[in-house]
Amino acid sequence: MPDDEAGAGAGPVVDSRIGATGAGACGTSLRGYGMAGRMGNGTGRGSGCTVAVCSLGLVLLECFTGTVSFPGTPVQSALSRLERDPEIPDAIPERWRELIGWMTQPGASDRPSAADVATAARGALRADRENEAD
Repeated sequence: MPDDEAGAGAGPVVDSRIGATGAGACGTSLRGYGMAGRMGNGTGRGSGCTVAVCSLGLVLLECFTGTVSFPGTPVQSALSRLERDPEIPDAIPERWRELIGWMTQPGASDRPSAADVATAARGALRADRENEAD
């Protein structure tokens, strides 16, 4: 499915062209944003795993929306992340909204473990498949 045909409620868009012409795993261009727009809150002051969970949550949100939650220069992105939480549109299925919200909690101790993320993501994918079969 072309990137422009995927709506926010269609599930994450996985692009098989990873690494080709600057395309990212979510089918969006990685050029111009770098990692700063996807860095978890607490980067540089939290534990590595909880920061990685937050960053993964931001990438997952980008997969659904096709936009970077905290665009701009690295400094602008980092400051924006400290000032506000990412906006999670209602068009994203509820299971995914809950998981993304949990993963991007401002406090590192409020975020799930990597194992919890894997379990929740498997459940959300299973529910998506069951909904598609109906």
